[in-house]
Amino acid sequence: MYRLAVEVKASSGVWLVVAALAGAAVALRRASVPERARALRPEGGVARGLPSGEAFAPRVTPRVTPRVDAGVARLSPRPWQFEPLRRVQARPRGLCRALLAGDGEGHLLALADLSPPPGVWSARDAYAVVSRAAGESLGTSAAPDDLVDVTTLEPVEAGRCEPPARQCLRREAAVALRAMLDAMRAEGVDGAVHSAFRDHTTQCAVFQRWAHDPAQGFCRATVGSALPGHSQHQLGTAVDLFTAAWNAAGPSLRAGFGCSPGGRWIAAHAHAYGFVLPYPAPLRGDSDAPCAVSTEPDGRTGYEYEPWHLRYVGPEVLGAWLRERRRGEVFDSWLRRARGLDDDAGLPVCDGCQCGFCSTFAAEGERGPCAEGALRLDVEGRAIGAVEAPSVERLRREGERWQLRVRVPRGTLTAAPAWREGYDELSGFDDAWRLVFRDASGRPRRALALIEGAAPGWVNGAPRRLPTRPGVVSLSLTIPESDVRWRVSVERLVERPARDGAARDTLAGDDASRPAH
Repeated sequence: MYRLAVEVKASSGVWLVVAALAGAAVALRRASVPERARALRPEGGVARGLPSGEAFAPRVTPRVTPRVDAGVARLSPRPWQFEPLRRVQARPRGLCRALLAGDGEGHLLALADLSPPPGVWSARDAYAVVSRAAGESLGTSAAPDDLVDVTTLEPVEAGRCEPPARQCLRREAAVALRAMLDAMRAEGVDGAVHSAFRDHTTQCAVFQRWAHDPAQGFCRATVGSALPGHSQHQLGTAVDLFTAAWNAAGPSLRAGFGCSPGGRWIAAHAHAYGFVLPYPAPLRGDSDAPCAVSTEPDGRTGYEYEPWHLRYVGPEVLGAWLRERRRGEVFDSWLRRARGLDDDAGLPVCDGCQCGFCSTFAAEGERGPCAEGALRLDVEGRAIGAVEAPSVERLRREGERWQLRVRVPRGTLTAAPAWREGYDELSGFDDAWRLVFRDASGRPRRALALIEGAAPGWVNGAPRRLPTRPGVVSLSLTIPESDVRWRVSVERLVERPARDGAARDTLAGDDASRPAH
């Protein structure tokens, strides 16, 4: 762990001991995607917790038994061993030009985000991470090549899939969906497919319809509808499923479906057919609410609760998620871990709604909605951080209140506080800095992101890198006067092999003392 440290000792006056990092400026490099993937996998490259060399039987509750025909071709030959991350060149055709022009109120997408560089996922990868983040999107022409009509199971080209007239899914997902619909019908619940595969052009039209709805508006639409390129429907494994009874009572896309008979049936049985519900209700207490009427976005996903949105992942991968997931962890966060990605969640793409807390492929100076406070990404979707490290400029105590000033270089990355199990150490990223207060034993007691003011509530929904604004940041924290010795550090996490029983290392140069202001 690299630190820029300031020691505080109250027994004989308050002194500051500024410890400068040894050597030249710290290079804030991140490992390449393949390197990070290998680092999180045991020998053989198999995802953690999954057996190697044998078929994997998901460990699930007795009522959740995979029922998909074993003879159906799997989404990949060995679903529990994810294929290497594939990056594909996005062809800039079929652009959603309305989003380039914007709505006249500052809401638009940069060309680099609407037609991403090679650092995008392949639509043929059934386990691609597709989210609101700039680096987790699909190209304008991306589409799977094994789509079928969900009614007839006849092969269909992507361009001929036009919901609701013709609903399409990848073959294995379509077979699983038909099996689930048969089971629903047998129990008196008549399922109704609202929308399945949608290509980039169709998603553009869907989002524009919501964005121009006077009751919604652009920013409200972004938490209820995916921007083009950011929809799981483009993978050909996602489906919006309602019931005939629900549709007959009013508009399909209204709150409350999760508490309806159809919504309850899906929540209880979808796992048995290889489907996950990737957009759960926001956490309340220690677990997801099984039935909720919520219109607020969930900090873990960035979207509203969608009890009708299902993603097919197959019984093997679903079983691994059920066994390995952490408390409150959504499927996409687990998928990032299983595939060797270190962010639990990315920041939404910059669209003018979350400036200061968004991500973009656009370089500084390129046309876009957010000139400052954007997380800049390289062509492979990795965050670009500053080379120079931040530094503590001033520290002053007023009773139990500490006032601090930190100089933040342009491009510095930070992160919201996140604690490891046991609360004895912080988790974090090797390129994101935070202000950390440690007691005499070195245990962290407080931590702050290098951001002035309050961050949006959803930022704390999952560990993620955050951009900063360059300049001097003023921070404050309350520390009991009974604590006589503290260490105040600007730190970033660097994982190192254990040495002499130590799990981390502190690098510091010669100490220099000066009185407090």
